[in-house]
Amino acid sequence: YSEFINDIKEIVKLAKEYKISIKSITGMQNGLGIPDINNLKELFDFCKQNEIPFQSVTGMQHGLGIPKIEKINQPFKNKGQEQI
Repeated sequence: YSEFINDIKEIVKLAKEYKISIKSITGMQNGLGIPDINNLKELFDFCKQNEIPFQSVTGMQHGLGIPKIEKINQPFKNKGQEQI
């Protein structure tokens, strides 16, 4: 417990800062444990910068964890469009 409490506090702090529901994070991480905080922050920033609803990403990722930003951008690269 003591080894995870700081990570959990940091996740709660980030969720409040970005106005993200903890339920979105726990659904995405279902069965995978505590997410990597740096990857989570990177995803929050990506969604905010590109005006993508975080819940859209977490719904798609339910139980699969945090997606790589490169994979989210891949469809745009394949169509010859600019990246988001």
